[in-house]
Amino acid sequence: DLLRLDQDVTVPPGSTLVHEAPGSPESLLLRWAETGISMGEILANENNPAEPWQELSALAHDASPMLAVQIDHASPLLIAHGTSDTVIAFRQGEKLHETLVALGLDSQFIPVIGAGHGLPPAVFGDTHEWIVESWAPKQFLRGDTNQDTNLDIADVIVILDHLFQGGSTSTVDCDLAADLNDDEVLDISDAIFQLSWLFGGTLVIPAPYPICGPDPSPGSLQCNDPPPCP
Repeated sequence: DLLRLDQDVTVPPGSTLVHEAPGSPESLLLRWAETGISMGEILANENNPAEPWQELSALAHDASPMLAVQIDHASPLLIAHGTSDTVIAFRQGEKLHETLVALGLDSQFIPVIGAGHGLPPAVFGDTHEWIVESWAPKQFLRGDTNQDTNLDIADVIVILDHLFQGGSTSTVDCDLAADLNDDEVLDISDAIFQLSWLFGGTLVIPAPYPICGPDPSPGSLQCNDPPPCP
């Protein structure tokens, strides 16, 4: 929240910058060199309907990551913020994370104890692990809807319960695994496909089967909780 950088400062650790001051980096971003108006003045007139306040307030909002979140274009986000940051207040990172979570988006927040504006090497290792975990294609076994690593009638029951009983006795944690015919729709045809495979023996389950792997034809279905792979 660009306009509230100073408001979010706590003591300790304090701040090495006065963000609202004339000539500050933030004031320059908001056209201080052109208008002579500081960020502090813009904040004081944030709700003033007259110009140039509305234009400058909108410019500040557009430059604020917390106010720019759009659900339709959101991706998983990792926020690591030093608790002793004296350039950008720690609370700014917390607020961005809270906004993302409130919108139901995937966000992880790591308070880096004692770190300032700049992070220790250990954080980059954690970041690498998070990137691999968050962005690597989910591995699953198509047809293993109950996540017991076996394909049998119990998997069909899970699909039927999900479709007709609202998951009263079981849940589908990986829609991709339940999409037996790989048509990107979870419906009765998937249960019929698996029954035909179990008792007819002529159908071929699309990959990934018989070993775990990523979806070779990604679509709208997701795998929020990947099953264990044999």
